Amino acid sequence: MQSHSSTLKISVMAVVIGGFLGTLVFAEPYLVTALSSLIDASLMGVNVFKLFDFELTVALFAFLIFLLIMARILSLTYSVEKVFVVLYILGMQTIALTRLARFDLSEIIIIFFAFILLMKLFSPERRLTLTTLDLLNLLFITVLLLPDVYSGMSQLVDSLITGVKMVVITTLLVNYLKDMELVKVALKWVVIFTVISSVIAVGQFLLYYEVGYALVGFVTKDEFSLMIEHTALGPMLRVPAFFGAYKPFTAFLDAAILILFNYLLYNRCTLRDKILISLGLGVMTVALAMTFSKDAYLAFFIGIVISTIAWRPRLIFYCIALSFLMVAFLEAFGLVEKLWNSLIAEITWQEYRMRVILAKEGMYGFIYQHPWIGIGVRNSTRYTAHFNKWAAHNGFIQAADAGGMMGLIAYTALYVYTFKCLFHLLLIVPRGPERWISTGLFTGFISYLIMVQFNPLLVDRFLWFYMGLVKAAELKYIDPGPL
Repeated sequence: MQSHSSTLKISVMAVVIGGFLGTLVFAEPYLVTALSSLIDASLMGVNVFKLFDFELTVALFAFLIFLLIMARILSLTYSVEKVFVVLYILGMQTIALTRLARFDLSEIIIIFFAFILLMKLFSPERRLTLTTLDLLNLLFITVLLLPDVYSGMSQLVDSLITGVKMVVITTLLVNYLKDMELVKVALKWVVIFTVISSVIAVGQFLLYYEVGYALVGFVTKDEFSLMIEHTALGPMLRVPAFFGAYKPFTAFLDAAILILFNYLLYNRCTLRDKILISLGLGVMTVALAMTFSKDAYLAFFIGIVISTIAWRPRLIFYCIALSFLMVAFLEAFGLVEKLWNSLIAEITWQEYRMRVILAKEGMYGFIYQHPWIGIGVRNSTRYTAHFNKWAAHNGFIQAADAGGMMGLIAYTALYVYTFKCLFHLLLIVPRGPERWISTGLFTGFISYLIMVQFNPLLVDRFLWFYMGLVKAAELKYIDPGPL
């Protein structure tokens, strides 16, 4: 029976992979023409998409073989679940090195391990775990797809692929993180890869400052223009590591710093571990400073304060007293008025002025033009009429513009449900060495929620990764055994 089941799995996998490669061979001439017109990628005067016939098929086949070899090597030490977690986090942090148009390593990992999970479901002892989060995801994606029905087939298919990808991310995490040990592995590798990215980011900053060369991977001119911060010392690089943009990097930085900080608070560490943790926190904090992201600074500060108060609730009185002393000190030197004027200037005519204008235009369009089903994710820039086609820099306003009132409710429901899971974790995880998991995830999500208020992060892979991680932690803490 087991031999028959294994043969069936191999046969189905061969048919699926063979059918996919066959379709790619058939469609490659059309894909090459489309990619060549969309992307100006030349190597010594020759377009990289036209080096030889069927190069996309050969490249993808070679990459699949590479993945199989890597998975086999890693499986000698790690389980398939650990391999998925490590490779996916790596893929999210190397987008600028591995993407081709809108396709990158993390998405290949999703496809590859979704097939593996599908094959595992043929086993009678394995079942697929579906949660309320999956239903809310489907509701949100369905609501966003409704306006695209009238926007043309290409836009509908594009939105559908993006939506399915987000649903699959959370489903894979919930099903692959089979026990609390795997949840801890995921959190550990989030921190490890973010520390490595921070070291790379510091190197990028120094290289650009000293030489003027930006080693940021494959990014477009428009993306690179957003990485430059003009300061009194001249233009500085808002370090993105290899994320392709600095905003996703700041989301990982805030989350990783708060997770590691909470681990330090709740665990008795050896001197060696304290030194390593302090170095990791230090390099990530320096990298965060080099992003020049004010909302990320705010999210970081609030996350640290909440983590400290959650660790020792009595410290809230010290925080309040310290706040009063700081205000008194600033008032004594006449700095309160200067800070207030700086804040007003920031909103009135500096960087955040444009964000306020975009938010107003986004809300006006939502209320007075398409209040119920919206105009679609790709069309939400019509409300703002920005010359760079920027949408409102607020995730919730974006949801309202794209999906109307239904989209806003569905998007808000995802946050409410994730907070429900986090509060449940805080209640069921006792104070002790494992408390860092619940408080680290909780403060990390709060920091992301703060960043969403200032950035166009409606459909962001980090959010869905984080929601899947939270749901997996909640389920596996209730039932720590394997599925």
